[in-house]
Amino acid sequence: GHIMDVTEAHEREAEVRRTRDRMESILQAVPDLLFEIDEHGRYLSVHAHRSGDLAQPAECLIGRLVRDVLPREIADLVDEAIREAE
Repeated sequence: GHIMDVTEAHEREAEVRRTRDRMESILQAVPDLLFEIDEHGRYLSVHAHRSGDLAQPAECLIGRLVRDVLPREIADLVDEAIREAE
């Protein structure tokens, strides 16, 4: 048999959960819309303070490209901001 001390792994998992919960609390307190997108313009997360702030549920945006959701002019601005951030 094998004996492993998993205390450190459990402590790391607990810290990740605490950090995630803390971030979620902060995001819920912010009254603005917050979008996390990757370098390709794909939505990774969407945080709306009120459900009526979005034209469609946030879950419907995850995985979609900004270019597929927003008008071209706005999508172009987002693409430019991504390039600047890189």
